[in-house]
Amino acid sequence: MPHQLGVTVRAPVAAARVAELRDWLAEIGRKGLAEGPFDFTRLRGLHFAKLYLLDETADLDGRPIPATLVLMTEVDAPLHGHLAELVDLAGEGIDQAFGHCTGYPGPGASRRARIACLRRHMIPASAFYINTVGRGLEQIRQEARLRDALEGHLDKGDWAGRSATEIRRELCTYVAGSASLAWAMNPPPPPSLWFRAGETVHMVAVPLVLTLLLPVLLPVLPFWAVLLRLDERHDQPFTEQPTLRHLEEVASYEDFGTQNPFAVAGFVRPGGLRQLTFRAVMFLTDYGVRQLFNHDSLAGIKTIHFARWVPLDGWRRMTFASN
Repeated sequence: MPHQLGVTVRAPVAAARVAELRDWLAEIGRKGLAEGPFDFTRLRGLHFAKLYLLDETADLDGRPIPATLVLMTEVDAPLHGHLAELVDLAGEGIDQAFGHCTGYPGPGASRRARIACLRRHMIPASAFYINTVGRGLEQIRQEARLRDALEGHLDKGDWAGRSATEIRRELCTYVAGSASLAWAMNPPPPPSLWFRAGETVHMVAVPLVLTLLLPVLLPVLPFWAVLLRLDERHDQPFTEQPTLRHLEEVASYEDFGTQNPFAVAGFVRPGGLRQLTFRAVMFLTDYGVRQLFNHDSLAGIKTIHFARWVPLDGWRRMTFASN
């Protein structure tokens, strides 16, 4: 069974084409990415995908940040197969979207050049949460069909006076005797041995290293906390309220489907102390979502399928996205 990947592709948009891209994305958003020109339903192992524009802005030090297009997908491994399918099966939409970006080779370029461009613009997540590690798209679809079959079988029977144990035994017999459902009598295969070995090393190594560093960390942390609080006291809180026009504009891009993919981007405070603190927090967040909240619950929230934190612009900004 494959494990799941969070793929983030980010490319700068040509300044003269930002407005054109914004209108194009609004049109695509009303249709969704499942149909043309993307046809994402044809991609194997693709759970979710989102495509959004980050407008031109400046960081908290006043340095400019160009407008960029972001593509996020959650997909079953392997990565190389997914990137190939983005070009081979969803190439028309990918070419139209990233054709607004500087440096994209365009539909006339070779398959290899377009795949290489997507790979070159990939950025890693600092933390990636998976609701149930190893539950691939095919397993999810099989389990949905199993549920429908069991409900249909229950609706046809008369279960009055039968205990829950007896009903379960009858359902197991029904599943085992059905050629299309018998697979459910065996547990699904786990992710690859290589992946599980890597996660085990990560699970053991992080606490071990932190334990070894405790003699240094314990005396330092109180001073760190005081310095951080003193630094925070100089912050000027942002209290501006969004205008009704802005809220209406945002709403015009949303609520086209049953589920809303969520994405937000924010600035990271400059300065060595803030940057180091933020990276330490993200390091611990990564450990938490990989080793503690790695089955069916993100700190008690069970309805999140995937979530990720991705640093942008050399850790000057952070984007969080969930499905």
